[in-house]
Parts: sequence; structure tokens; C-alpha cells
Amino acid sequence: MSTTTINPDLYHNLADRIHESCDITGEFDLTYDNADNVHAHVIGKVYSRPDGPDNIREVYDVALYWAALTTYDEEGNPTANDFSISELKHYIIGN
Repeated sequence: MSTTTINPDLYHNLADRIHESCDITGEFDLTYDNADNVHAHVIGKVYSRPDGPDNIREVYDVALYWAALTTYDEEGNPTANDFSISELKHYIIGN
């Protein structure tokens, strides 16, 4: 069984969705390699503060209590992947 490599674009996509929702607890369906074949469950807390004259939200820390990313093949079967919760945290804070 091969392992699906999670590329930076997917981490960016998930981090953007978490920022848009202003919440880190939720389910997200994502597009990966131009197919709707990724489902993420994330539970945690984002710590942020207003920053700058426009009061744009700056994320300075995140506590990820649990996260799972399920990838699927063309037939809809779950596949193994190399998703990393610490890598996701990096993209959320750096986003």
C-alpha cells in the first residue's frame, strides 16, 4: 500500500479554512490534486490578537488537541498519508 504525500498546498488550504472560520474545531472537505478527496477533522484552540492599524488577526499560538486527515483514492477508499499535526500547526501560526 502506498502512502499519499501531503504537500504544502494542502496544509495552506487547511490553515486558510481554519483562519476563515475563526475556529479550529470542525470538519473540512478539501481539494487535493484537483479532486475532492480529502476530509479533515480538527479540534483545538487558536490564540490570536488584533495586530496593526487594521486590527488584522495575528495567530500567535495554537493548541491542537486532535486532528485527522483522511485521503481517498479514485474509488473512494481511504488511503494512508503522511499528515503531520505539528506541520499543520506551523502553517496555522505562519499563515
